[in-house]
Amino acid sequence: MISMMMAYVFNAMTHIAIDIRLMAFKFFELIVISFPSSFLLYAEKVLDNYVDILKNNQIYLQDKSKLKSVLAGLVRCLSLLVDREDILSNETKILEHECLHSFEVELPKDHSGMPSVLKRIEDLVPLLVNSFHDSALSIQAMPVIDGQSFDCILYTLQNINMAVKVVVDEINRPHMSHEFSSILPSNGNKLMPNTMLMYLKKLGDSFPVGKIYHSAEKEGERFFILNLGITEIFLHLITWIDDPNLFEKLLHFIETLLLKQGSRNLSATKTILEKQLVSIISLFPRIVAVSGGWRLRLLELKDDSAFKSCDPDMLSYQIVWLQELPNLLLKLGDRHPPLSKVILKLLLQIGQCSPQNSPLASEYNCLQWRLKEFYGTQVIAGPVNYGPFIKLPTDCQELSICCLYYFSSLNPDLLQSITFCCLCNHLEPSVLLRIIEVLESAFRAAHLPISDYIGFLVTLIARFKVYPGKFSSEENDTKVSKSGIFKSLNSAICSCLSQLGDNSMVLKLLYKHISREMSLKPSLLNMRGLFRVIVMLDRRLKQLAEEEVIDLSNSLAYYVLDASSASSCLTDTIALAEDSNKIAILKYYIQPCIFLLYGSDKLLNHVVKLFDSLVLDIDCSPVSQCDDNHVLKHATMVLEVACILNFMHHDVELHRGLSSSRETIKHILLKISKLLGSGNFSMPVEERHKVKTAFDQLRAVACKLHCLESGDVGV
Repeated sequence: MISMMMAYVFNAMTHIAIDIRLMAFKFFELIVISFPSSFLLYAEKVLDNYVDILKNNQIYLQDKSKLKSVLAGLVRCLSLLVDREDILSNETKILEHECLHSFEVELPKDHSGMPSVLKRIEDLVPLLVNSFHDSALSIQAMPVIDGQSFDCILYTLQNINMAVKVVVDEINRPHMSHEFSSILPSNGNKLMPNTMLMYLKKLGDSFPVGKIYHSAEKEGERFFILNLGITEIFLHLITWIDDPNLFEKLLHFIETLLLKQGSRNLSATKTILEKQLVSIISLFPRIVAVSGGWRLRLLELKDDSAFKSCDPDMLSYQIVWLQELPNLLLKLGDRHPPLSKVILKLLLQIGQCSPQNSPLASEYNCLQWRLKEFYGTQVIAGPVNYGPFIKLPTDCQELSICCLYYFSSLNPDLLQSITFCCLCNHLEPSVLLRIIEVLESAFRAAHLPISDYIGFLVTLIARFKVYPGKFSSEENDTKVSKSGIFKSLNSAICSCLSQLGDNSMVLKLLYKHISREMSLKPSLLNMRGLFRVIVMLDRRLKQLAEEEVIDLSNSLAYYVLDASSASSCLTDTIALAEDSNKIAILKYYIQPCIFLLYGSDKLLNHVVKLFDSLVLDIDCSPVSQCDDNHVLKHATMVLEVACILNFMHHDVELHRGLSSSRETIKHILLKISKLLGSGNFSMPVEERHKVKTAFDQLRAVACKLHCLESGDVGV
């Protein structure tokens, strides 16, 4: 259908009546809006017609509104050439599903027609530059620029910019076609149509347009936008420009107006920055190191020599710019990812190119305290205020993470800010694991002290938010994926720790961090992760001091009791409930603890002794503590202790270890017996039955451990 329509459109584009010609261009623009790749099918003919009408604009387009209409349509067409790869890719996917089998997809099969299209663009650029030059002279003579004149000259600049982008992108293609190479004259290793360069230099002669600081605020803003447009064009062409005078003018505009005084002189600068400056600054990486005044003023230079401290003049500029980059990142927030990406890429390049112990490297390290806000900050136990890092795209996050490696000594405050981000629910798992990977590399490069490094790893395991509540089984949890993420995190951290050296010594270094986190009572799954780390490093606890083993036994005992209570299996016998979900949950949570108890009889004895201390001794308790509520709480403790001891007894290896604690278990039984036999308080029948069942189960364990003969203890 488009093929049939285009026959009429092209006929109308050459009509003698200008209004019909303009209507044809508008009609074609509607076709392009509905089906963008249609321009790629007819690009040569369409551009020929644009060339023809612009060549005779003095005859056909004396009315500014008509010229504006033509230029706006051309902007749309040239933008489609810039984005042609995406357009073809997207429409091919759609049409492959929508076309009837008897019709072929009407899309360009390859780029064999690009040399012809580029030839049309080469013809188009001189016309656009001449039009711009004439318009620039005209508007500078006006006391006030009228809207249509401004729109026409702005559209003209946009068309030149698009045309240059198309040519530069084609030149930079890795496999440029032979046909294309043949029409472009060689200039060393550079290729660019000479005619285009000649006319673009003419555009440079018109720069800057008007007065940089205009008496009328609105007029100043308009000239500001036009000069931004010219700057963007020449940043695309930086490889081909050999005019020192033009370099100086461009630099003066960028340095003096954009970076120093633009925000002071223009009331609408914020809007202009959002719409115009992003594209300008994103092209800065194209600027390479050059001689003279440029080298003293540019912030981003590609070669390593640009960052050598032997050039004091350049160093002073670099330091000033470098100090402002974190502030700029914070001002941008997450609103302009492309611009944030350029700044982060620049930070990374400076970190990579700064010689060790140089003044620039020292200044780079000083950025850390400013960058805290980019990641996250917290004011004395208050909520965490996350910076832009969390909401920026993954590619920006990756660049900022890589920057961390190049700080010669990573500051603890910055490390804390990074930790806040790692614990944020909105951080992608892949980014979390990438942070761990980069910090491991920083540690191995001696950029991060071992105490800070292992403290960071332990904090992640202890504080990573797995569940919103105290306990949840994987089957019923609405956030099962968080459990999977935590397992990956735990495995990655265990891998990092296992590569630090002698595992027993690592645990010795690590234990104070683990103990501190355990004292904060993290969730069951976090506690399990901490115990898993201990087991991986040294389940026999060979390097831990006696007081550290006792401290660990306290944490372990309370943890297994919490796991028992949460799994709600207090009244189940192990034999009858072996396959129950409750026992499976209990096994899952206390599995690392069981491995620790296998490796250390000392730890097992301390745990059993703590169980004994937690069971109420009626004879030793003050009368004030023997009220019904207090005793009922202790009855619950009895059930939990009995459940865990029963569980341990049914493990073959722990059964042997428990025999050394038989006297302690006997003492626990005696206290339970007194609790059941006391007449000083009443216990509900159901509760008494539970305690009696637990007592009988525990007495059976004691008998098997030969800690007492049948009948020694009665009720």
